[in-house]
Amino acid sequence: MYVMRVEWQVKQGRMQEALAAVKKIGLTVPRFPRRFYVSHLGQFGRLTYDMELESLDEWRKINEEFSARPEGAEFWKMWNELVVGGNVQAWSPVDL
Repeated sequence: MYVMRVEWQVKQGRMQEALAAVKKIGLTVPRFPRRFYVSHLGQFGRLTYDMELESLDEWRKINEEFSARPEGAEFWKMWNELVVGGNVQAWSPVDL
């Protein structure tokens, strides 16, 4: 199992637009993350989500399928106007 954590740096003053965008697209995508986080301490202007997946291939497949859809391509075009960058992390649990 993996936890994929994706973090976006949203342009200053555009957070509400970014939140509205992920809410709108999330209604049309079955495997879309349902919980998002907004930073309050540390690095400001961060919009983050995480989701559990069984494999990294599942992550690639979700992204490829989403980007191939007309609404996916439209979303990425609009999204690139709202953010200045981001990162993706893959985490796996550790038994102690």
